Amino acid sequence: MTSPGCYCGWVRNLKVLILAFGAIGLLGLLLNMDELRRLFDHQPLEAIILLGGFALPVLVGLMGVVRPPFQTWQAVVALVGFSVHAIRGRVWRTVPEFVHLGFSYKLVMIAIIGGVIVSGLALAKPEQ
Repeated sequence: MTSPGCYCGWVRNLKVLILAFGAIGLLGLLLNMDELRRLFDHQPLEAIILLGGFALPVLVGLMGVVRPPFQTWQAVVALVGFSVHAIRGRVWRTVPEFVHLGFSYKLVMIAIIGGVIVSGLALAKPEQ
C-alpha cells in the first residue's frame, strides 16, 4: 500500500508521456518531409539537431519503459532535447500564432511545450 504522499502512479506515467511527446514531434517533422529533405540538402547539421531533439526523448522514454525505473539522467536528456527545440524555435513568439499554424507545426509545438513540462516534472520527481 502506498502512502498518501506518494506520487508513484503519475510519476511512472511521465516516461510514457516523454516517449509520446517525442514521437508526436517526430511525426510533425516527418509530415513536412519535403522541407526536411531540403534542410538536409542545405543545412545538414540543422536537420540532425532538429531530428535529434525529438529522437533523444523517444530513446530515453523507451529505455525507461523497457528497463524501469526512469532515471534522473534520462529526464535531463529528454529536457535538453525538448529545450533545444523550444529555444531555437523561439516558442514564446510562436505560441500567440498557434491558431494560424499548419497541422504539422501544431504537432511540433504541442510536442515541444508538453515535452518540456513533462520532462521538467520527471526531473523534479524521479521514479523510485
